[in-house]
Amino acid sequence: MVMLKALWAYRGFILGSVKREFQSRYQNSLLGAAWTVLNPLAMIVVYTVIFSQVMRARLPGVDSTFAYSIYLCAGVLTWGLFADICGRAQNVFIENAGLLKKLNFPRMTLPVTVVTNALLNLISCRRESRVGWS
Repeated sequence: MVMLKALWAYRGFILGSVKREFQSRYQNSLLGAAWTVLNPLAMIVVYTVIFSQVMRARLPGVDSTFAYSIYLCAGVLTWGLFADICGRAQNVFIENAGLLKKLNFPRMTLPVTVVTNALLNLISCRRESRVGWS
């Protein structure tokens, strides 16, 4: 309970860190935040072609390739979220060593920032991909 109160007290720090990290992540890339959508979409297309066309994989009771693509989308997006959180959480304290030495704040805010940013990327990916399919 004490940890939740500390996180709530530093919610401005967490939100500012998430915003800054989201903006800096795609600032120097050619396509910007479109990479959030293009990377999983490309993987889903490749997996759909390989598994459903080449290997003839199907969902039990469903013959549609589109249904298999949705099934793959659920797995790829979930795995991408898990991999992003695990990959970035490993180094979060090392990357923010200077901040940890200079400021006094709950250390738990750094992993919360990583998880929040990964969830924001997932939500923006799902929202942009839905807009593109409509």
